Amino acid sequence: MNRSRPGFVNFADGGRQFSLRVRNTVVRCAGLSVLAMLLLAAGFAFSDWTLAGLPWTAWLVCAGVAFAVFWGVRVSALAPLQSAPFTALVIALVILPRLAWVVAVPTLPVYDYERYHTAALALLHGAPHGAPVQDFGVVTFLAVLASVFGPGLMASKLTNVLLAVMTVLLVLALGRRLFGEPAGRAAALLFALWPADISFRSVFATEFGFVLGWLAGSLVLLRAAGKHGSASLEFVLAGALFGLGSVFRPVGALLVPVALVWVAARTQGQRSRVLARSMALTAGFMLVLAVQFAVGRVLGFDVRASTLGLNIMNGTDAAAEGQSSDETAELFHHWVEREGPGRALATAVRTGWRRITSQPAAFVALAFAKYGVMWGNDSYGIFWSTKDVRDGPASAWTSAHQEDLFAVSQFYYLGLLVFGILGSWRLVRRRFARSVALLLLALPAFALMHVVLEVQSRYHYPLAYVVLILAGVGLISAGPRPRHGKGLSAPGIAAASCGRAVERG
Repeated sequence: MNRSRPGFVNFADGGRQFSLRVRNTVVRCAGLSVLAMLLLAAGFAFSDWTLAGLPWTAWLVCAGVAFAVFWGVRVSALAPLQSAPFTALVIALVILPRLAWVVAVPTLPVYDYERYHTAALALLHGAPHGAPVQDFGVVTFLAVLASVFGPGLMASKLTNVLLAVMTVLLVLALGRRLFGEPAGRAAALLFALWPADISFRSVFATEFGFVLGWLAGSLVLLRAAGKHGSASLEFVLAGALFGLGSVFRPVGALLVPVALVWVAARTQGQRSRVLARSMALTAGFMLVLAVQFAVGRVLGFDVRASTLGLNIMNGTDAAAEGQSSDETAELFHHWVEREGPGRALATAVRTGWRRITSQPAAFVALAFAKYGVMWGNDSYGIFWSTKDVRDGPASAWTSAHQEDLFAVSQFYYLGLLVFGILGSWRLVRRRFARSVALLLLALPAFALMHVVLEVQSRYHYPLAYVVLILAGVGLISAGPRPRHGKGLSAPGIAAASCGRAVERG
């Protein structure tokens, strides 16, 4: 029977067309959500307190310098330089300023970072440390470093520089794969010159491990999804890398449902294929999670403790604008001592829900204020690295010029947002590559999660890597088009000239 004849409905083709429409809708919604998020973030960043006291002449000068830096990045990304020399140049640009900052500004650990360092030394000497299992990744990693290089702080800071090199290689690879050579190069250069990251590397933050796991897992997942076979091992590896990221920051667990949505939208074929890939991805993540809890129990980590309840209490506290509060922490720890961790979590959830439902309009206002706290400021690197420092070559200078450094970091961040908006707009206007949605979906997902969780300005740091890549797209799509024959790959020239992603998904 000829199903293509008039009068007969080809249900298989109809199902494929419906599936394609769903996939395209998911991708377009992700792109529009990211565009709206970056526009809102730019509004908060322009009105941030770090720039409030600047005269208009300083605004013009700083804006001009920032534009010159970004345009220089564009020119460098389009320069006729082969891949190997460019990669060596980027690595040098990553290492030199971060190494100089680490040496010149001898940061001492404070707050959470001091707790990680103290717990790592206790773990190293076999003493009770009482760290929750959520701190397993960073505490264990610092303990291993201390066992090899001694208890000093320099080993962890130099490790941060090494992690930055690994990160820029992942940014370069992702940018190349999704948007072509020029956009990947631009994103890598933007990362190398990023003031917030340069200064943040003197503090061993959990975000570094999380970002590495996320970017590496995304790269593996992109490659696996393009294969026609099952690629089960690649999906297991991607899930395991996401798991390694969540070992450093538990909020990384959100990457799994985000990836599952993307896999369902990206995978063509029977539902059994989507199910097999989803199960392999989840299995890889759960395997790492099981190892974390099993080894953590052996090493003395408190597997019953959870900071989720405290995060919900802080995140729904309008008086503190959803940020950390000593009064809330004292109340929550009192619940833990009186009721135990499980019941304290349940009490915190009920309290947060009551706050939301009793005054919904006020909670919506709080959510917008929290978004401004999380996305409006990019000076956390300067703040944490100069909070408490020993005498060093630049200690006195950084303390005296802290506000100036805040402004420099904020202007660079504004540039990232402006060109990130341009990159997002280019993607929204043109036909989307479904592969891009793997990164785009993470931003609205994390934004929704932090509606009820505690926020700090540094919490946008991992998500800013998506902004970096989009800013690379925006930079390449701005201005005159490059000529052929300048050492760029053919896909890179196509992406630069058309503004389209190389990988169509």
